[in-house]
Amino acid sequence: MLKLCGDTQDKMAHELMLFELTIERDVVEPLYNLAEVEIPNIQKQRKHLAKLVLDMDSARTRSETVLSIILLSSSDRAAHYLHRRLEFYQSTKSSGLSGNLQPSGAKADHHREEMEEAANRMEICRDQLSADMYSFVAKEIDYASYFQTLIEVQAEYHRKSLELLQNVLPQIKAHQGEVQTDTHSSPTDSAAAFGEFN
Repeated sequence: MLKLCGDTQDKMAHELMLFELTIERDVVEPLYNLAEVEIPNIQKQRKHLAKLVLDMDSARTRSETVLSIILLSSSDRAAHYLHRRLEFYQSTKSSGLSGNLQPSGAKADHHREEMEEAANRMEICRDQLSADMYSFVAKEIDYASYFQTLIEVQAEYHRKSLELLQNVLPQIKAHQGEVQTDTHSSPTDSAAAFGEFN
């Protein structure tokens, strides 16, 4: 009986090992890649985009400041013209950069170019982040399938373990019944079985 129980435990340990290897291969490794590579990359890009937005806003503020200074230092007619251009520029800055606004002065040109470069870097980062997030969302079905696989593999493991136990249980009960029958026999039967002690 002990050999039967030991063999059963050995078979159950084998099933457990197969279960753990399958879970590692089909569920844990893909989810590890998701948790340790894809999600951190998206978070890193979001932080980088936030920094680029701040850089672009700083460049825009510097450019507007230089334009305001130019506006204050020029003649009335030029000031009126630049003021109207500034209003036009400010009205279009929410929808993008105005490429036809070219304030006078090298410093103003430098700040305008700096602002355009910051805006371009921000747009590139935003596009990359959008592509990565789209890719992540497109794989949602795959991620859900990992959890479905987990449930299916668990169910199969428990099904096989139960089958092993149900197959061995009648044999254990039958053996236990034989042992109980032998222990409940009469003393004369036992003496006859072991021979007479004279």
